[in-house]
Amino acid sequence: MHNGRQTPMTHPLIQLERISVTRTLPSGEKNLALEGIDWRWRPSETWALRGRNGSGKSTLLRVIKGDQWFDFGGQRRYFLDGTLRTSPLSVKDHIALISPESQDWYLSSGYALSVRQVIASGFYGELLPHRSLSSEQKARLLEQAEGLGLADWLERDIRSLSNGQRRQVLLARALVGDPLALLLDEFFEGIDQATSVHLREQMRELSQHIPTVYTGHRLEGELEFATHELWLEAGKVRDVALPKTFVVGSSAAVLHLAPQKPIQKLIELEHVHVKRGSSLVLTDISWTMESDQNWVILGHNGAGKSSLCKLIRRELYPLLGGTKPAIVRRFGKETGSSWDLWKRITLVSGEITSAHRFNVSDISATGHTLVASGFESFIGIAPPLSPAQESKIAVLMDFFEIDHLAKRPANQMSAGEIKKCLLARALVADPEIIILDEPFDYLDSSSKKRLMQRISALERTRFILIAHRPEDIPESATHLMRLEHGRIEYQGRLKG
Repeated sequence: MHNGRQTPMTHPLIQLERISVTRTLPSGEKNLALEGIDWRWRPSETWALRGRNGSGKSTLLRVIKGDQWFDFGGQRRYFLDGTLRTSPLSVKDHIALISPESQDWYLSSGYALSVRQVIASGFYGELLPHRSLSSEQKARLLEQAEGLGLADWLERDIRSLSNGQRRQVLLARALVGDPLALLLDEFFEGIDQATSVHLREQMRELSQHIPTVYTGHRLEGELEFATHELWLEAGKVRDVALPKTFVVGSSAAVLHLAPQKPIQKLIELEHVHVKRGSSLVLTDISWTMESDQNWVILGHNGAGKSSLCKLIRRELYPLLGGTKPAIVRRFGKETGSSWDLWKRITLVSGEITSAHRFNVSDISATGHTLVASGFESFIGIAPPLSPAQESKIAVLMDFFEIDHLAKRPANQMSAGEIKKCLLARALVADPEIIILDEPFDYLDSSSKKRLMQRISALERTRFILIAHRPEDIPESATHLMRLEHGRIEYQGRLKG
């Protein structure tokens, strides 16, 4: 797995003193992302960074790696090889960071990269594999792939994998570079329970050899492997302690949307098969969603959940032919404008988040713009808005408690903050169905509980919610589907 290079114990690995990070918003306002952080990371320690969305966890990881500069007066000292260094330039290549942004880049870059190519790029800390590998490097790549159970995926397109599978590929990519320290940002989010257990067991072992810091929102009891926890609140250190449980509060709200004449059958699928590339991802799917139903779809990573949602939105198409012809009807019709359909069936998913994260950075789209872009399904830009539309945006931003993000650029938001903006975006045009692909990923426990209550409070819009865990099922869900290996194993009404 890993060589386990040791660092002398007389110094900490990294020491931060008086670290503050101030960001300037497009409006000229100042946003203090971190304030007065003092922290020391010793070689024998594994740290978990905790805190609500926007508390500064991801920013702190970037400071540790050396990708984020800080305000005058702070000090950052590295002792990774026992020698004091204050510049990150000579050490950042020895600190591996796996983040939502790195996974999103491989999804949205447009490059058709194989798993082998993605892992190979880790030897030189590059996103693309520009250089040829030596025979020794090829052997190490295969060793890491086999050690993490990836050998059978090496020639697959990284974009065809599930979230959990992509995390394992990115871990292999980080490990081939033989890092002295490992940073995991939301690494255990967006994956099913079985994959989470598998990855945590892997990281428990790896953290014995590679000093590790990870962020996360779910407290997993015995699965946690941190020796220390650092709790952040509004960019400040709230607590430093040994691992412990933390109880958060909750609040409820009701969102009233305009009533609309109900439609008896919203979605009808009969004998549908779907291929992605050469792989059959959905097999003989027959399913109906009616206007008084809210559906939850459960299944392991790679079960076909996201492919089913793409089929519903006409982003994937059924195979033609066969003894039983495939039928796909949306709102009683088999054809129609995809553009109009996307307004009636909106989607919040990891790929949507990726598109906004990487397309809005150059034009610094704010939270207000992200929400407003939903009126026309634009990416990163808003159409001209009427007073009524501005009012609707204000209602939704208040509903999701993101008013403070109205002027903040998306590239300065946490993954959870972007997720809340995109949920508001998905509702702004009053869709008839909203598809929520893992909506609770990257949300802290308090935000998750409030969002679950808010989803249950929707009065007109029906939802299809993809989840990995039964505890992520909202109270207003009426029906359940379980997908495994592209087939429906169960569908029916949820029991109260």
